Amino acid sequence: MLDEDIYTTYQNELSELVKKISDPLNGLNTDGVIFVTKYLDSYKMVYYNNDGTYGKMCGNGIRCFIDYLYKNKKIPNKGTVYSDINCIDYEIDDSIKTTHKKAEFLGIYKYGRNNVYLTNSGVLHATMFVDKIDVKSLKRLYDKLESKYNTSFVHKNENGEYEILTYEVGAGLTKACGTAAISLASILNLPEIKVHYQLGTIIVKTDESVHLKGFTTSVCFGEYQY
Repeated sequence: MLDEDIYTTYQNELSELVKKISDPLNGLNTDGVIFVTKYLDSYKMVYYNNDGTYGKMCGNGIRCFIDYLYKNKKIPNKGTVYSDINCIDYEIDDSIKTTHKKAEFLGIYKYGRNNVYLTNSGVLHATMFVDKIDVKSLKRLYDKLESKYNTSFVHKNENGEYEILTYEVGAGLTKACGTAAISLASILNLPEIKVHYQLGTIIVKTDESVHLKGFTTSVCFGEYQY
């Protein structure tokens, strides 16, 4: 999370800055980098993937963005923040709830005997329901879709809850993907589901919008010499 003075100072070299910060050996080994910018009467998240490419939206990143702003007394516990594609209403109590537009359904891609649901939840997503989540099979589907879609395998467990693993454009295999949960909820269109990632769990409610509720955890604070 980098504040607006960094965004302004390095605006012409953000891609290279992000790649160095995200580097697994000499950087912080992150999925991406979030820049904080002032926008209207609130703030806007500008997100870059770890390969230096620009990302229109990050569903879990926006929750981290809100947490950062709130803890630094920049926003109240209820209001609106922005990404480059839409506004996101939020509310903070014992966790953080964000409200998003439903994903747009784009069609079904036939992958062998399986249906792959194509959606746009701010970024393009491909979702396939599986009996078992296998990383190599997930990567094969991602490649088959020409690396254009964030690609998710979803497994419904014995408790009726959903486990999800996503291979993201620009970031690779990730431990959590909020826009994948938005796409999943939009496909299922159920009042409430619980979604489990490799790191963490969120509650997703669906009506005319999709509402994500979950926690954030601060890992570290410090200075990065660029």
